[in-house]
Amino acid sequence: MKDPYLYPHTDILKNLADIRDREMLSCMEAEYTSIRLAEPVTGESVSRFDFAFVRLYIGIV
Repeated sequence: MKDPYLYPHTDILKNLADIRDREMLSCMEAEYTSIRLAEPVTGESVSRFDFAFVRLYIGIV
C-alpha cells in the first residue's frame, strides 16, 4: 500500500521544501528549528503569530 504522505519509493515525508534526501532534509529541519528557537531571544520573527492571527486561525471573531 502506497502512503500518500511519502515521496514515491522512499520513507521521506513530503515537505514544502521538496527535499527528498534524508541528510539534506535533516540539516534543513535543524536550521529552521534553530532559527525559530532564537526568535524569543532576538525579538525577530520569520512569521507573524499575534493575537489577531490566532483569533482568525481558530475562528474567534
